[in-house]
Amino acid sequence: MQINLIDPLNENDLCESRSFPDGSVELKLKLNRGIYQFSVVADGSEFDWQRLYRCEKRSDGKKIRTGPWDFDDRGLPCLPGYRVEVDGRFLGTWVFQRIHPKDLQRKRFRGRMAFAVCQGDTVTLRLKPVFDFDVPWMSARLETDPEDALEDDLGLSDKTAWAHWCQEKFWQSRRKILEKSPAGKSLQNHLQRVSKKKNVHCREGIVLFCGYRLWPDNTVLQQITELLEKCCRLPALGRTQEENGYGYGGDMDAMYALNALVQAHIMLRPMLANDLKEDMERTLTKQFRRFIDTALVDRDYWGGSLIQDHGWISISGATAALLNGRHFITDSDQMLSYLVPRTLRAYDAMPRDGVLRSKGDLWRYLDRPTDFRNAWLAASGTDIFQNYPFAQIMDFVPETLLEDGLHRISPIKDIKPLLGGSTFFIAMNELGFPHAAELARRTLFLPQETIDHEGLPEPARELNRLALAENLCNGVMVLPSPIESRKQIKQSRGMFFFADSGAVLFRHPRGRLDMSLKCGPYNGRHTYRKAAGPCDRISLAPGSGHFNVFFDGKPLLVTPETGWQNRSDLRTCLLIDGKGQRFGDLGYANCLPAWEHSGEDIIKTVNGTDTCRVVLDLAPAYASSSGVIAYRREFFLSQNEEVVMCCDRLRLARKASLCWLFQTDESAMPEPVGENGVLFDNRMLLSAVASMELNRELRPSPVVQYSRRDSGRNYLHIAYNAPKTGLNVHAKFTIKRYDRYHSELK
Repeated sequence: MQINLIDPLNENDLCESRSFPDGSVELKLKLNRGIYQFSVVADGSEFDWQRLYRCEKRSDGKKIRTGPWDFDDRGLPCLPGYRVEVDGRFLGTWVFQRIHPKDLQRKRFRGRMAFAVCQGDTVTLRLKPVFDFDVPWMSARLETDPEDALEDDLGLSDKTAWAHWCQEKFWQSRRKILEKSPAGKSLQNHLQRVSKKKNVHCREGIVLFCGYRLWPDNTVLQQITELLEKCCRLPALGRTQEENGYGYGGDMDAMYALNALVQAHIMLRPMLANDLKEDMERTLTKQFRRFIDTALVDRDYWGGSLIQDHGWISISGATAALLNGRHFITDSDQMLSYLVPRTLRAYDAMPRDGVLRSKGDLWRYLDRPTDFRNAWLAASGTDIFQNYPFAQIMDFVPETLLEDGLHRISPIKDIKPLLGGSTFFIAMNELGFPHAAELARRTLFLPQETIDHEGLPEPARELNRLALAENLCNGVMVLPSPIESRKQIKQSRGMFFFADSGAVLFRHPRGRLDMSLKCGPYNGRHTYRKAAGPCDRISLAPGSGHFNVFFDGKPLLVTPETGWQNRSDLRTCLLIDGKGQRFGDLGYANCLPAWEHSGEDIIKTVNGTDTCRVVLDLAPAYASSSGVIAYRREFFLSQNEEVVMCCDRLRLARKASLCWLFQTDESAMPEPVGENGVLFDNRMLLSAVASMELNRELRPSPVVQYSRRDSGRNYLHIAYNAPKTGLNVHAKFTIKRYDRYHSELK
């Protein structure tokens, strides 16, 4: 068994290597203090690949085969994996990364994991298979971690952001504020709802904690005690108690539990029994260590994700909790030597232009980094909101608001509620940013029916109520205000180009027509360079040049969820001989890992007084086998008439069958009109003109359902088919206002 040791490691650092009949591998290594990465490429030609596939329901009720999967529906590995031990201590389960499309064709596996050595010495690394599989290693390497390092001198003061939570004087001031505000009643109602639950999620713990400090109740204190005792009894925090299961000891569920324990220890210190506090302190020390061990071992999943929400949320939230609880958590300085630089590395990978990554949710992207910001500012005096591109978010978010002021346009998804981010906006208000206080008020006032419509799981559906408790505890309190007293947020109108993210927003001057589009690396150029892990470079469907159109805040052209099958025909794009963009039709489950940008891009924007133009080069998005020599997509966006025009020009190496897809859903009430028109909502018409004959179809989009949000949306797409084409193709698609009673198409 050959292990490649990368400089500065050398052959003398590998004291011994052994293999065992059960497939286990043991390495005795002489290592200095630091973090080390172990990576493997393995031959999967003899592996049972059928275990990576399973059937799921499609939107029409039919079952369809999906895969390859990484974990089964119980959270246990489908892919090969190893239990990792260092000196006999279990660190976590290392599962090979989701399979890149190229590796899928070659039947190969690859994976990376890391581990920390706190004191330089000879260590024994043991890897034991989680199930019986035959995947011989083609290569293996050990190296000083190329991504993370331990930073011992963080220069922390004794200050913590949550220290005032234990002071009765602070809670007296909060009571006085709430007595004069509807927010007090809202928080009390939420406290009653939470206190009646048999199983309270740790995410909701802060409602119980601050609710008890505001309105002492022994029944609530008993419920809090039971929640804390339950956390202390668990072998590991997280979504599962299966040692080999996904999220054992880590990810977001573990982070929320760690936060709850730290928050309760600080907020309820005078009320909790001494033996319970001591038990909590032991638990926090043990579980923070496990969290870090798991994050390092899970490098190809949540632990290595800088920008993807699982890593972004978990690492930021856990580091904030440890900074605030470091005075009563053993070895906190040692653990922070990894967590703080790891957290800052994620912020260094943020998009430079303020565009919210991936799905674009405020609550995913802003809440936990604000916790870290407050904790780090108190401990170090450094404000990440001034050192990293958080300020640009304050330029981006207001420009995305729809007329109702409670929803936003997303460059990737269609419409998002103004859900989450209140503590971020409060912090930005303190820094003097216009509209920040009003945005905070709106997020706190967001009607519950708006959140319920999103179909979010618990406890995300309680986010606005949870935000009241968080708002109460952090910074200058901003109270929610009713709709009739909302302040105006000034918006510009016209076209906005966010160059780093490759995103365009168009807001018509009359305020009724809106459009968004995306082209280029999924999370933007800067993030693509800085965050190269398989989960940071994911794609939810190949769809460069995909765009959304809205009228009066209602989506007409939309972005369907990919469901559990990744396909090009779930985007507004061109199919050539029935095939979409690169890797687009593998049917990959959920999201495509380690997506590679092929060079497709927005190459020109013109922000004219009468007409705005956007020019895209889409040729690189298609495989060479498609025969595409050149492909330009150009948008003309009128500043006067409510018109969006999309013009495609292609040069092909051979004749092909083409199909242009436009995604919508039943709520837009698409209706065929004339020979090739489609009417949306009785107001907007999509029409097509091309250099060859087009056949129009309206048919269901093949979403394999998985989210509650999608369960209420029936996606459709308009297909313009051109069975016979020449080598030079021109097609123009226009969306414009339409009066069916005065149209020649009637």
